[in-house]
Amino acid sequence: MLKNALKLALFVVFFSVNLWSLSAQSSALYCHQVFKESAAPRSIGYYLDLIGDKGAKVAPKFLDPKEEAELAKQWKGTRQAPELLKETLNDQSALIDFQLLSADAGAVKVAESGNFVSFRLNQEWNGKDMSTNVGLPIDAVVKKTMEKSPYLVNKDAKAVFMFMHGGGTKTTGHHVAAAFSNFMAQYGIIVLSIDAPYHAYGPRVADLHPTDYYRYLKDFRDTFIPKNVPVFLGGHSMGGLHADNVMRLSDKPEFGLREAFAGLINLSGPLDSAPGKSFLEKMRAEEIIDRDHTLQALVPAAERDLSILLLKQGKSSALSGVSAENFMGIVNWQKHPHNGKEYPPTLVVMGERDALYIGREKIFDEHLAQLSNTTIELMGQRKDFHGNDVWVSHMIFDHYRNGTKDLETFNVVKEFIEKQLGEKLGNDNGLFQKDATSSSLGLIARIVKEYYNNLAFRQFASRFELMVKVASDKMAAMGNRSQALYKELKPLQEELKRKQKAKEEGPEVDAIAAKIKELQTELTAIREQQTSAYIPEKGSPLHDFAKANIESRNSLNEQHIELTKEKKTILGQLKSLRQQAKSTQAKVDRIINDKVEIENLDLSVPELKNIKDKFDAMVELQIKMNEANKDMVAKNLEKGVNEVNPGPEMIELYKALDAAYGEYNLAVAQGKKVVEQDILGGKHGQEAKDLMLSLKGSSEQAAPNSILGQIQAFEARVETIDLTNSTLLTQRDQLLADYIQKVTPDLYTIERTTLAQQLDRPMQQVLMDTGKIESLWRIWTEIWKERPPEQGTSLY
Repeated sequence: MLKNALKLALFVVFFSVNLWSLSAQSSALYCHQVFKESAAPRSIGYYLDLIGDKGAKVAPKFLDPKEEAELAKQWKGTRQAPELLKETLNDQSALIDFQLLSADAGAVKVAESGNFVSFRLNQEWNGKDMSTNVGLPIDAVVKKTMEKSPYLVNKDAKAVFMFMHGGGTKTTGHHVAAAFSNFMAQYGIIVLSIDAPYHAYGPRVADLHPTDYYRYLKDFRDTFIPKNVPVFLGGHSMGGLHADNVMRLSDKPEFGLREAFAGLINLSGPLDSAPGKSFLEKMRAEEIIDRDHTLQALVPAAERDLSILLLKQGKSSALSGVSAENFMGIVNWQKHPHNGKEYPPTLVVMGERDALYIGREKIFDEHLAQLSNTTIELMGQRKDFHGNDVWVSHMIFDHYRNGTKDLETFNVVKEFIEKQLGEKLGNDNGLFQKDATSSSLGLIARIVKEYYNNLAFRQFASRFELMVKVASDKMAAMGNRSQALYKELKPLQEELKRKQKAKEEGPEVDAIAAKIKELQTELTAIREQQTSAYIPEKGSPLHDFAKANIESRNSLNEQHIELTKEKKTILGQLKSLRQQAKSTQAKVDRIINDKVEIENLDLSVPELKNIKDKFDAMVELQIKMNEANKDMVAKNLEKGVNEVNPGPEMIELYKALDAAYGEYNLAVAQGKKVVEQDILGGKHGQEAKDLMLSLKGSSEQAAPNSILGQIQAFEARVETIDLTNSTLLTQRDQLLADYIQKVTPDLYTIERTTLAQQLDRPMQQVLMDTGKIESLWRIWTEIWKERPPEQGTSLY
C-alpha cells in the first residue's frame, strides 16, 4: 500500500499558454518527446471564447411553425463525451451543446441554479418528434447511473414531481422547477421539468392535439420513470392548466391518466370563465372581467399589467401564445355526477389577488373547490421575503407562512405528496448534503453537473493538461529509505539535544553528531532527487546543465510568485470596485429607467417621444395579434381542429410585432443615452450627476479615475499577468521535463492528462481513483470564479 502511494507523486503544472504564443526557443522545447500537443491556458476568457455562437444561430424565433421545425433539428445535442458522462445518459438523451436563451456567459443554462441540470431528450412518439429539454437534480442523474438504470431517475426515489412551466416561457430556465428541486431533493422527491410544445426548446409539432399531448405525458411517465415510483404531475400557471386538463380527462379510461399519476398539482392555473360554453363565449366572459376596473384594482399593480410588462421585456411570443390558447380551448369545467370521485387527488393553490381568480370566485368554488378529490389552499395576506405584509397574487412562490419562515407553497406541495404517499418524509441526505460533500461520489456529482451545464467547463476538460511526475520503483524505494532515515534520525537528534543541554562532551557525543550528519547528508540527497533539485558532482557531464536548469526554474518560479501576489492584491481591489460599481450602477439605472418609463416620458424630448411612439405601435400590434390568435383558435375549434397553424397573414403579423419590439428596444437605448447626458448636465439633480461621474466620468468612455475606468485598468493588468504567468509556467515546467529526462530518467517519468481523459472510464473505476481529478477540479474552480461578473439574466 505504501509503495503504491509513494509511486503516484503528483506535481501539478499550470500549462497556461498555447504553442503559437511561445518564443522560438520555447517552441523548440515544446517539441520535446514528453509533450505531444500544446496545452490550454488557465484564463477563463480563453474558454469562454472557444464556445462560439451556435446558440444565437439556432435560437427559437416563435414566429413560423415551419421555421421552428427546421430550427428544432439543430437542438438534438451531442453524445460525444467521456465514458463516465455517457453512462449518465440514457439511450435517448444527449448533452445540450449550445448556450440557451438568457443563459449566463459560458453556461448551457443553470450552472448556478442549485443542483439542477439541463439536457436534451430526443424521442419520437406516434410518428411525431416530441424531443424536448429536460431538467433534473444531479442527485437523481448520478444515483440512476449507479443503478445502471435505463430510466431518467433512480428507482428508490420517494416520488417524482413532473413540473410543467408557465405559458410564454421562451427559454429553458427550469427556474421555478429548480427552486422546487432544491427544496424537495432533501425529502427524496425528484423534480423533473420539461419544455412544453412551442415554448422554449419543446416539441415543434403543429398538428399535436392537446389531448394527444396528455397521452404523450402518460407515455413519458411510463417510459422514463420507474413504475414503482409515484408520479405527481403539475406546475405553475399554464402548468397548472395542464394539471387541471389532465384531471378532467382522467375519468376516461382510454387515456390511462388516473393510473399514471398518483396526484395532480395545480399552482395558480387559469379558470374556466364560462363552464359548458364555447371557447369564444369563454373569451368574452374573460373580457368582461378584465374591463371591470373595480375588480382589476384588487390585483397588485405589478401583475395588473403583466402582459404589457412581458411584452416590454421580450418574454411574449406568438407561437407560444397560440399553443397556450389551444390548451385553453379544451378547458371544460362542466359538472359530472361523480363530482371528482373518479379523478386523482388534486392540490390547488391560488392567491386571492391573482388576476386569474379575481371575478371568478364563484366558479372556482362551485366547479373546483367542491370536487371531492381536491385539496384547496387559498393564500391571502402573507409576509414576503422582506417581511412586508402583501396580498398573494399570481406569483405564489415568494411568501412565508404567517408567523414562520417556511416558504408556504413549497411546504404545501410537500405535505400534499406526503399525504398521498401515506408517510412523513425525512431528510434524504443527498450527495450535496454537508456530510457527503467530501466523498468521491459527491465530487463526481459536482463534475457531472458542471459538465452538463457549463460549456466553458467542457472546453477546459478536453484542453487543460495536468503534468504528473510519476515515481519509478527506484524512487519509491528511495522514498521508503527516506522514511527509515527520518525514523532513525529523530531519536538521535533528541539524544544529542539532551546531552548538549547537560553539557556532556566526549567520543560518544561526537559519534552521535557524526551519525546525524551522515544520515542528514543521505536524506538531503534523496530529497534533492525527490524535488528534482539534485545537481551531479562537479566534473560530471550533467553538472553544468543541471545547475543552470535548476537556477532557471527557480528564477521563473520567483517571477511567478511575485506576479501571483500582485494578482491577488488586484483581485481584492477588483472585488471592492465591482461591488461599488454594482451598487452605483443600480442607483443610476433606477434614475434612467424611471425617466424612460412610458408614464414618465418627457415628450418634449424627441428621443423620449420616440419611445412612446414605438411602444404604442408595439402594443397595438400585440392587441391585434392576441385578438387574431383567439379568433383563429375559435374558428379552428368550430372545425374540430386544434393545432398551431397560422396562415401567411398571421405569420406576417407575428413578424411585424417582432420587428416593432426591436424598434422599441432601439428607441429605449437611444432614450437612455439622452437621459445619461441630461444627468451629467445636472438636469436630474446633483446627486444623480455625482453618481454618474463616480461611475464612469463625463465621456462615452469610462474615465481612468472613475469606478469603471479603474475596473477596466485592473482587468487589463490581470489579463497581462495571466499571459505572463502562462509563459513563465510553461517554460518552467518544460525545463523540469528536460531535467527529468536527462538527469533522473531512472527516478521519474512525466505524464500528462486532461480531465476528459480521467473521466473516460466507467464511473466505478473513476470512483476508485480520483486523485488527478481532484487536482483538476481545484484548478477549474479557481479559473471559473475569476470570470467577469454577470450583468444579470432573466429566467422567466
